[in-house]
Amino acid sequence: MWIQNNRIRTGFSLFLVFGVALWLVACGGSGGGGGANVSDSVSSGTGTVAVTITDAPGSDFDEINVTVTRIQLLSDADQVTIFEGNETFNLLQLSEVSQFFVIADGVPPGPWAKVRLTLSDLELVRKNDQGDVIETFHPHLPGNGKLDLNPRTMFFVTPGGTLLIEIDMDAKNSILAVGTGNGKYQFRPVVFVNILEPGALGKIIRLEGTVDGEPGDDEFKLCLTSDPGLCVEVHVGAGTAIFDGNADAIPFANLVADDNVIVYARFRPDDSPADDPDDDAENDFDVDALVVEVDNSGTFVALTGTADGAPVSDIFPFIIDPAQAGLDAGTTVQVQLQATTPIFSKEGDVLDANAIAVGVMGTASGVLSGGTSLKSTIVILDTSTP
Repeated sequence: MWIQNNRIRTGFSLFLVFGVALWLVACGGSGGGGGANVSDSVSSGTGTVAVTITDAPGSDFDEINVTVTRIQLLSDADQVTIFEGNETFNLLQLSEVSQFFVIADGVPPGPWAKVRLTLSDLELVRKNDQGDVIETFHPHLPGNGKLDLNPRTMFFVTPGGTLLIEIDMDAKNSILAVGTGNGKYQFRPVVFVNILEPGALGKIIRLEGTVDGEPGDDEFKLCLTSDPGLCVEVHVGAGTAIFDGNADAIPFANLVADDNVIVYARFRPDDSPADDPDDDAENDFDVDALVVEVDNSGTFVALTGTADGAPVSDIFPFIIDPAQAGLDAGTTVQVQLQATTPIFSKEGDVLDANAIAVGVMGTASGVLSGGTSLKSTIVILDTSTP
């Protein structure tokens, strides 16, 4: 596969006030409900588009659940639907990682001008320290839930190429309190779109699924839990850390068919030859694995919170918020760094333990023991905090 250009950062804000779309175009013309669906148009001259969802950190809520029903690419002459269904994401679980969403094959090549995201619901949830829901709100969705995301430049789908679109919804700055003490909120979307191509890091992608077939020498096929029909090719290398259900490091040779795994990875183009029998031509999306957690027993947890000190003897205190994994909000978890535990920034840069300090927010994944000790497999930090 090949893809043109380098990374295009297409950041913008969408301000919707009192239902008036200030940065959105009307839904007539090429923006109507028609247009091709990629499932009807697969050909050798088309490309592949994948979408991930992520969020900026921080919020006054314990969950912000957004339900996506459609994603479309639009140009002046055409439009194509790359997702249609009903998927709900808790944005507050996605402040340090991107959640894999969809792969669409058969996307017509050429320049595209914007991405249309259609939402059916936004749920704001507050919980007590024990994790019990005490309040929920459903703000009005302006524009019938249709958000037209307008990059400053065109982006390109190439024949045989793969493009990754990272939709970054800034939940904290999208929710506004209206009035005083009336418990009402207004949704004013603040959204960024990253078009990721070769050489671009982007946020680390989190995938969860089942190993399909016996792994090869340095790769395996992963079919996603959310949709077993969506599969990606996962490449492993010398830098890939692999852990069993006890969070102990194991060799790649221990991975077998039907293992349930969680993968933290980076997007990469598929560089396999066209006649490679191991190449997944139907869902042509490849990632380079950073961490693979073999989770057949469901033991792994990913905790979000704030560091409360630097590591001492490879252990640092981590205050979780909100309530997670059966632990109350505000619980201090002792996170153990292993020799093979990688540390990254949320932008995907490699860090060392010196980046862990009081007030630094992040995510620590691993296996809990003794109630409040986490044997970690990966730590991802928001280096912009405190």
